[in-house]
Amino acid sequence: MSNQILVAYASQTGSTAGVAEAIGKTLAESGAQGQVQQGAQLLGAAEALCEASGATGWPADRIEYERSLALLHQSLGEAPFAAAWAEGRRLLSRGIETVVTCALQVKDLGA
Repeated sequence: MSNQILVAYASQTGSTAGVAEAIGKTLAESGAQGQVQQGAQLLGAAEALCEASGATGWPADRIEYERSLALLHQSLGEAPFAAAWAEGRRLLSRGIETVVTCALQVKDLGA
């Protein structure tokens, strides 16, 4: 199942934690696709969603999350990563629909 479908489904079911998890999966692929700035923004948005919902995610996914975080951080550098992260966190202030729209714009691998 494509990550775009996961994000859309989680959004339609009203699962904030599900949206954050699906975005996290999309994040790993966005970094791999060279969409590092958008990946960092989505990471910030997913983190804000987790904080807002109290979600912690699956422990098994934490390794992939940390790997993606390190790759995005290394690819962008400190200041650009921090700016993209902050922008992603601000996306949530415009509503979860804005976060979902941004996540749906990330191309899946092999698409």
